[in-house]
Amino acid sequence: MTFVAQHKAWEWLASYSSDGEIILFNSYRTGASDIYRKSDGELNRWTEFDGYKAHAQFSPDDSKILFHRQESEYDFNLYTIDTQTGESSQLTVGATEESYASWSPDSKTIVFASDRNRNPGDSDIYLMKPNG
Repeated sequence: MTFVAQHKAWEWLASYSSDGEIILFNSYRTGASDIYRKSDGELNRWTEFDGYKAHAQFSPDDSKILFHRQESEYDFNLYTIDTQTGESSQLTVGATEESYASWSPDSKTIVFASDRNRNPGDSDIYLMKPNG
């Protein structure tokens, strides 16, 4: 067993890039849930804005990172980060929970859970295009 990102803070939800060279994970290193990238022995923090951020994963071509961000108590939205520029884009909007998303193998759709048509916390599954 090898430590990848040893720290006293809670770290979880690790995932690989398609080539296995980069690892994404969540950490409370700063006191808030942020997304980190570990590559070639270097550690970089990808998210620095407010709110809980989690469940990060690379697109199949590794050009984007998909994750959800908590905006308020019951408001979670989906975002992407461009891995070349670091620019983030918000994909969903509204006072509902859109979370736990995943890319299709061809990157043409994103599947995610949302409570947009139900009570908070009662989710259904939706598809959307990767630009929101």
